[in-house]
Parts: sequence; C-alpha cells; structure tokens
Amino acid sequence: MPRLLPTVPRTPGAARTAPALATLLGCLAFGATIDSRPLPALPDRVFRLPGGARVFHWDRPDAELELLLCRFDPRRTTAQAADDRPLADCWGAVWRVAARRTLERVELSAAFPHPAADVQCDYSGAQSLVAIALWNDRTVLTLGSSDEEELCDRATGRHPDLPHRWGDLLPQVHDRTTTWGTSCDSDARELRWALPALAPREHAVLHSAVAWRHPEPDEVDPEEDLTTFWAVLTSPESVLAAIPGHPGHPG
Repeated sequence: MPRLLPTVPRTPGAARTAPALATLLGCLAFGATIDSRPLPALPDRVFRLPGGARVFHWDRPDAELELLLCRFDPRRTTAQAADDRPLADCWGAVWRVAARRTLERVELSAAFPHPAADVQCDYSGAQSLVAIALWNDRTVLTLGSSDEEELCDRATGRHPDLPHRWGDLLPQVHDRTTTWGTSCDSDARELRWALPALAPREHAVLHSAVAWRHPEPDEVDPEEDLTTFWAVLTSPESVLAAIPGHPGHPG
C-alpha cells in the first residue's frame, strides 16, 4: 500500500509513547477508531524523518494507518503571508488511512484532554475550515482542519490521496444530510473526523494544524486574534512539503 512520503528516508525508532504534541495550553493528543474499535494508543512502529518529523505506524488486518507530526512554516502559504505577526510555534499532523477491507466508519480525533486551568475555548471555523480557538492571558492557539465541503472539493478535483467517489457526496454536504463529516466540541476541546466508507485498497490522507502565539498587551482581544487562524488554513500537501526530501520542499 502507498505510504506517506515514499521517497523520503525513514529511521526506525522505539514505539514507547502515544502520538501527541506539547503546546503551551496543554498536550494535544491524537486518536482513531475503526468501525467502533479504538486504535491502540501505542503504534506498532515509529520512524524519524529528516528535519525531526515523526511517523507513527499501525498495521492491522483491516487497515494500515500512519500519522505524521512535523513543524511547518505557514508563511509559505498565501493566507499566512499577509499576516507578519510572529508565531511561537506551528505544527501539522497528517493521517493516512489505507483500507485492506471495507471500512464502514473511520473516526480520527485531535483533542486537548487536560488543558491548563485558565484556558478558554470556542469555535473558530469558517468556509472550508473547521477549527477551535483556545486562549488565556498569555497565549492564543488555533487547531484546524478541512471541513466536509473542502474534502469533497479535493476529491472532485481528482486528488490522488482521496477516493474520487467522495466528490459525489458534495450534495449531501449542501443538504446537511451526511452521516459523516467533521465536528468540533469546544467543551471537550476536540476536533473529530468521521470519514465516508473506504473500500478495499482505497486510502485517504487528511490533515490538521495547530499554531500558537503570544500577543502583546496592547494587541487585539485574544478572541479576535486571527494570526493563528490564518496559520492553520493549510493543506496536507503544504504540511508534507515541510519535510526535507519532499519534491515541494523549499530547500
């Protein structure tokens, strides 16, 4: 089955911890379920890539999953280029789910299970973006990903890393009759993806991004700070291009 970044060298590492990212507002944890069966927290294998990225790999009888975590520079995207206020950090997460048999429902999640006590959270999405914002007096953070319409548009455009037939589901999105999709829970501080069914040998690549910064005391209200919003308005291709050895890496 195809894997993420097949031309980039991988160095095997020890699978000792579950995939997570440490942020200033708490630990961002990742999870998945396949047809209601949770994926083990610990992966079967972990690989290190050039530039410090990591790939977590699960090998199951019904599916193969990979999760890549890496830093990336959002200023290389059109949206972020217009906002030159500095970020403290920015990370991308890219999932690849490959089906060995029919998978009726795959769910992926990214959540802050134990945020700092003073953290507030609210919905922060827009067209093509599902997102939540977290903040306190010192830090503003946005966690975001593509919404259902964006996924269908990518599939309609014959994107190689999504089943093309997912593009036919766009009318369901417009009519709000889907049984799948993206959702966010500001109380649980979580983004969740419920994917359309995957047939044997089909695969899907999806992403999320998280960025945070430290506003100056005289800057706008943290709830209206759009710098981190623009930073997470990205794509799987932009995140993967941050890895040295990727054809799109700036070098």
